[in-house]
Amino acid sequence: MKFFLSSLLSLTAATCLWAGNTKPSKTDSVSTVKSASIAKSPLVIYRDNLNEAYKKVQSDNYDFPSLYFDAIARLDEVSMVYQKDPGNKYLPLMIKSCSLYVETAVKQLHVLEYRIKTRSLQATKDSVLNKLADTYKMINSIERGYSTNLKQNLKLEKQKALKRQEEARTKFQMLQSDFINVKKDARGIILSMSDILFDVGKASLTQELKTNLAKIAGILFVYKEASIIVEGHTDSTGSEEFNQKLSERRAIRVMDFLIEQDIDKNRLKAAGYGFSKPVAENATEEGRQKNRRVDLIVSEPNPSP
Repeated sequence: MKFFLSSLLSLTAATCLWAGNTKPSKTDSVSTVKSASIAKSPLVIYRDNLNEAYKKVQSDNYDFPSLYFDAIARLDEVSMVYQKDPGNKYLPLMIKSCSLYVETAVKQLHVLEYRIKTRSLQATKDSVLNKLADTYKMINSIERGYSTNLKQNLKLEKQKALKRQEEARTKFQMLQSDFINVKKDARGIILSMSDILFDVGKASLTQELKTNLAKIAGILFVYKEASIIVEGHTDSTGSEEFNQKLSERRAIRVMDFLIEQDIDKNRLKAAGYGFSKPVAENATEEGRQKNRRVDLIVSEPNPSP
């Protein structure tokens, strides 16, 4: 290919030089004048095409192909021949030769343009990849920092939760009395309130029970992790239906009172069991008294690790 291009350009250059130094005969003067007139427009087009291709690469740092400058020189040479000797019978051949020269130079400039664009795209790609890499580094750094802070915060919150739990246990134990029994089992802390704190056969709360429930609410308000189940229980005296409904009303009334003390209702549940869950024998008065109760079961969730 290089050999063919070199041979073509050498032939073209020789043709242009030979044609530029040869004078036409008198017999051909009329036909060559017409040819020169027709050839004027292609010369302008060739130069425009060459300049257009040149504009696309002239701002770059690449070295321009020598064919571009050679083509300009050939165009100038043919244009000069046209101006001085428009009747030259070799002018059409010179224009044809120069058109090949220009065409080759334009193609070479197009190749250069493609290389420039390829280099620009590669530079853009590299820039984008570098920015992505920097972004990933930033994200990883933020995530590491966030993870560290999160672990520290979780650890601190766990410590606070354990402290609140211990304080709640201590305060609940302080409520131990003849009317409130405080114990702990697998379900959590159980505050068992005697039915003496209720009006006989009713679900209304006595003032003493309200006072104790207000104290319990104060502890629960701080110990927000805990959930509470209020259970109503009776002895076996009376009908099953009566005792079931009485236990339900008492449990619900205690729950409502805690809600009135600003304890979140979503933390509370109430249920009545009648005399189905005795803690003592119903055959004795002492046993029946123990069975007549309302239990507050305060769960103790394990703080997150």
